[in-house]
Amino acid sequence: MKSYILDNDWKVYKEKNKYFIEVRPIKNSIFKYHETVEIEEEIFLDIVNGENQVKNLFKKFGLHKIIMAWNGKPLKGKRLKNTENKYYGGGWLVQREGKKYFIEYLAASQGGKVIKREIDEKIYLVARSGKVDLPELIKRFNLY
Repeated sequence: MKSYILDNDWKVYKEKNKYFIEVRPIKNSIFKYHETVEIEEEIFLDIVNGENQVKNLFKKFGLHKIIMAWNGKPLKGKRLKNTENKYYGGGWLVQREGKKYFIEYLAASQGGKVIKREIDEKIYLVARSGKVDLPELIKRFNLY
């Protein structure tokens, strides 16, 4: 079985006509557990054709959303749905956990580090409005 290694050391491979990514924990990120996640052929073929940058796969395919939503079944063609406590923007997520609010997004640094930081309710509500993108949120609320 031929496998491909991404820039953050995650392994991608094909087995019995299915495609998988072996997600390894990344310190201080949302990826806290070692798990194997089924991915779509389109993602696998992009990797076979030379893409090994996780941040590019996150941006192009929403790979981080597929991994975060993994429950043992592939998400093929499904989009993550916003809920009362979670709102998915383009490559970012705001969520309410109890009485606290958080934003998660992919940093532009090498390896695609995911940043999760606490925010206040005002930022959460502005983000949920869908009228701003991530760069505007970061700039407007000084989330550097």
